[in-house]
Amino acid sequence: MIDLNGSDFAEKVVKVFNNGVGGKVDNVSITVEKKALDGHAQAPDYNVVFTDSEGASASAGFYYEGNEQILISRALHVGRAVLGADYKFPAAESAKDALNKIMKLIKDNCDGKLFNTFCTYGNANYKPSQYLNIRFFDFIEPADVENTRLRVKNGDLLEKVAQDAPSTPSGSKGNTSLADEDDWV
Repeated sequence: MIDLNGSDFAEKVVKVFNNGVGGKVDNVSITVEKKALDGHAQAPDYNVVFTDSEGASASAGFYYEGNEQILISRALHVGRAVLGADYKFPAAESAKDALNKIMKLIKDNCDGKLFNTFCTYGNANYKPSQYLNIRFFDFIEPADVENTRLRVKNGDLLEKVAQDAPSTPSGSKGNTSLADEDDWV
């Protein structure tokens, strides 16, 4: 027998990062997740997961493949927020080695620290999104910073992008109305 009112079918409470509001988010914690050996081929090699005060999270993905300068610059941006602007990072043999070293340092040193981050629904000039994401560049700083650099930039989308309206009037499908199709019940 299937209990349709049981916990297996209870509605799940969905938490949305920063309550779905784009912009600066204060006092978030971070963790680092490495892709599992059997992880999906298109999954990021690392995720830096940002968790807000309500327990909702958003992540910034880091991939071994791609532009090495961008990859290392983004990882160092997080690393400097965690370890300090004056921290001397070790040398690396390759972009992959650099990412591995930086992410290990972040993972080993982020516990108990809070950060500010900036989230958007993408960028109007590049890639709008239906989902709230961590901004690609200039997206993290220590929570105790005195002069924040996390401000709205040209093209930042702070509200969810609305889809275009359907081409047919609401409540009709061509020449038949929805009421005509309700006789299946």
